[in-house]
Amino acid sequence: AQRVWIWLALSLDRLHRTPEALTALDRLKSALPAGDPLAAEVWYWEGDVSRRDGQMVRAKLAFSRLIEQFPQAPWTAQARLGLGLVYLSQQAFRQAREQFREVSMRNPEGVAALDARLLEGLCLVRLQRFEEAAGVLRVCLSAAKEPEMIAQAAFYLGEALSGLKRYDPALEAYRRAIEALPSSKWQSLSLFGVGWAQFQLRDCEESLATLSRYLEEP
Repeated sequence: AQRVWIWLALSLDRLHRTPEALTALDRLKSALPAGDPLAAEVWYWEGDVSRRDGQMVRAKLAFSRLIEQFPQAPWTAQARLGLGLVYLSQQAFRQAREQFREVSMRNPEGVAALDARLLEGLCLVRLQRFEEAAGVLRVCLSAAKEPEMIAQAAFYLGEALSGLKRYDPALEAYRRAIEALPSSKWQSLSLFGVGWAQFQLRDCEESLATLSRYLEEP
């Protein structure tokens, strides 16, 4: 019966009734005995719902409590990802990277590891640690199967290579992102990257055509 409160909360969340969803989770937390393993799942959903609603302080607290009190729980990796996303939204890239790296290091073959590597690569790009970022993102790209993951990893790799002023391989990465997921935001972002790399390579005619196409994107 207690798990029904989680399903109720998630139903309310999908209906965009966030305050009621969080109230349902609070009610369940108050009914659970200390140390109940179900609390880990409740804290995860509290953190996830709060983060997506922009309540970053509450999200950070929920994820942190889960990690501290249930370090071996099945929900802990997802909580670290969530906590990393909170830090990422606050542009605390070092702290975010620590959480993402912890996920991929603890269980390299786990379902969350690939997402963690992608986000770690993004953090390294933002920290301008481009060589490390390129290494992480190449590993991520070689393992990626879904078009969305391929497009993101390829775009971030292009950004890292551009940061290193390696514009020829950056062009290849950006073009792979465009091929993986055309008519997406990754295509638009990568078009700008292609145009910039072409400009840096003094291929001004191609750069002009690419940037004109970029400006025509919706």
